[in-house]
Amino acid sequence: MVTIAFLAGVTGSHAERFSATFPGPSSELASPDGRMRVVNHDPEGSEGKHSLLLEEGASPQEKVHHEYGRHVSVAWSPSSKYLTITDYAESTDATCFLYDVQSGTKVDLGREAERSSKAIAHLMGNEHAYFACARWLSPSRILIKVSAWGCNASSGKDEVFEYTIGNGFKLLK
Repeated sequence: MVTIAFLAGVTGSHAERFSATFPGPSSELASPDGRMRVVNHDPEGSEGKHSLLLEEGASPQEKVHHEYGRHVSVAWSPSSKYLTITDYAESTDATCFLYDVQSGTKVDLGREAERSSKAIAHLMGNEHAYFACARWLSPSRILIKVSAWGCNASSGKDEVFEYTIGNGFKLLK
């Protein structure tokens, strides 16, 4: 899993305390401010999708946030205003969603990146393309790792980008 490997070795950091992989040993992840939590619900039996719900307050009102098939990596922003979910949908692809927990809006950052960056679009045009939100750099900046191989990158290629909310993507050297 790209995201987990990328986060390894960041002992005691925000990334480690406020990120999780589902399904996994834990079924929930609290926000940094402690007011909300993401709860994973597994399907009954072998059919169906897993779902991530956002719960707020002492008497939580659940909101469906994301359904997934295989596994996801979830990370809270330091401000608790945003949540990233990298969905490893297939063995050949992954994408990352950015959720604004206040407004409930969801942005597919992989699709947004393909529209705004020729370099990312080129990588995502491969048969195997993984667009993963690796970790939060600040309350509004996310480190993105794109790994791909196939017709546009026969020997494989990894690139690292920074995404700033409201400001777009920048390739990091």
